[in-house]
Amino acid sequence: MAPLALPRLGRLTIATNNAGLTAPSFNGFDVQYVNESSAVALTVSANVPWDLRLRNNQGGGSGFWTGTSTPGAGIAAAATKPASELLASPTFGAGYLAIPNSQAASINVLTNQPAVGARNVPLYLRSVWSYTFDTPGSYSLITALSLVLY
Repeated sequence: MAPLALPRLGRLTIATNNAGLTAPSFNGFDVQYVNESSAVALTVSANVPWDLRLRNNQGGGSGFWTGTSTPGAGIAAAATKPASELLASPTFGAGYLAIPNSQAASINVLTNQPAVGARNVPLYLRSVWSYTFDTPGSYSLITALSLVLY
């Protein structure tokens, strides 16, 4: 019988391609952040140890959120809201890491995780808000998740 070469295998499944954020209330602006209570649901399967990484993936190498002005607001949406004002953690309310402004860098959401079949991984998001800099409008940031196999 010929030997069987088993490859490294990994799969990352994301429940939704569009994670909505909650608009900040006065409280969100007062404490300068909003924690999303619902996690982005991820599932990881891998036959080797792995890392889960997240990075800014805005078009054109931009390090900023896209701000679209609200008609009739009388002021333009902020064009310089840094990507780093979106943070992520696998634990609600703790351990948040800021997404780097540079697309060449990423954060390690989870590192050196063991081989696993169909592990559910929650990804909690936190957005940062400021009365001074965050004017009315619609804001979005394109990100990319990567499953890195060892």
